[in-house]
Amino acid sequence: CSSDLTKNQTHSLKKISPGFIGILCFTGRWKMSKIVDTLLNVCNLQSDKTAIIYAERKTLIYKTFSQLKTDVMTTVSFMYKHNVKQGDKILAFASSSYKLCVFMLSSLVLGTSIMYVDIFAKQKRLKKIFEDYTPDMILVSDKTKHLRFFFKEFAKIKNVINIDSIKPDSMYKNNIFNELKEESLALLTMTTGSTGIPKVALRTHGDLMQQMELIKANTDLSKKNEIALTTSYIYVFANILSGITTVLPCLNLKKTSKHINKKLSLFSQIPITMIITTPDFCLK
Repeated sequence: CSSDLTKNQTHSLKKISPGFIGILCFTGRWKMSKIVDTLLNVCNLQSDKTAIIYAERKTLIYKTFSQLKTDVMTTVSFMYKHNVKQGDKILAFASSSYKLCVFMLSSLVLGTSIMYVDIFAKQKRLKKIFEDYTPDMILVSDKTKHLRFFFKEFAKIKNVINIDSIKPDSMYKNNIFNELKEESLALLTMTTGSTGIPKVALRTHGDLMQQMELIKANTDLSKKNEIALTTSYIYVFANILSGITTVLPCLNLKKTSKHINKKLSLFSQIPITMIITTPDFCLK
């Protein structure tokens, strides 16, 4: 299958693990965006290092970069088997979790885009947004699958993926992957429209990669022994692409400080060296 590959594509193949080359052989050729290429390369190079630490109930779970890549690629296969395809827009209405992080990374790899909207925006504004950017499906969790019916525009979306129902699937099918260009859409974020006009910020694969490089340039992510507690998925992605360990507490900042501190105490024995967070967390 390599006869039609360009030199750049061949170079990318050399940096990917043998198991993943097997997937590429099914598709004939696959040109990745820079951010996806970097993600897979880091997971291969840092395979045995801890990528993410999170809590499940009161137990800490450690995921290596190799395990993270496996989770991402099996989720990609699950998405493909359930008719999720490149270019689809998926409205995220799921609780913060490691599974959501994996799903977002899987969306990058497959070439779908994630939509984030302000659920407290007026329904008229949501309707206007969805007229211009219609979600192809909605992503829910066990905690939110019934809540979506309280939001009229969410309830209209018929295709539903429950993130807690995703099961590992190692069977990769033909033609899962298509060319991922830098201008491929990755994230759509809706603002509240407080000025009366709802707005959507569009970020492509190229935009995200530039944002990751900007974060890296303005934080000390060059030290590979860093362990960073992170409350935002954008910073989780930056950590992963830099090959450092992320502590992912999955906090709901609308909860009380007592609840948040109790959750954070689960990670008290981890030698965290850095906190990368957002202003709302600092204020809380």
